[in-house]
Amino acid sequence: MNEPGRILRPMRKVDGEFHEISFDEAFRMINERITTSTPDENAFFAGARLTNEELYLIQKLARAGAKTNNIGSFHYLGRGEGYRGNSENQCSL
Repeated sequence: MNEPGRILRPMRKVDGEFHEISFDEAFRMINERITTSTPDENAFFAGARLTNEELYLIQKLARAGAKTNNIGSFHYLGRGEGYRGNSENQCSL
């Protein structure tokens, strides 16, 4: 949280360079992209360090707001091959 290079404002990439934009502009862009696509074209991802309440809000936004069930998690990323092996073993039972 105290990292000096932490991004504090929304950024938009234009011609290969990032430019700061307002939160209103960022929310407008997000809303436009979600509403102009079909539900199956949207996906929502959540991090493993979020609270249960935050995870609930993300899935509620995805299901009620964007009408999609495409919800994923990043909690397995970078954990090695063991997780894939466990998953494959479970599927073969």
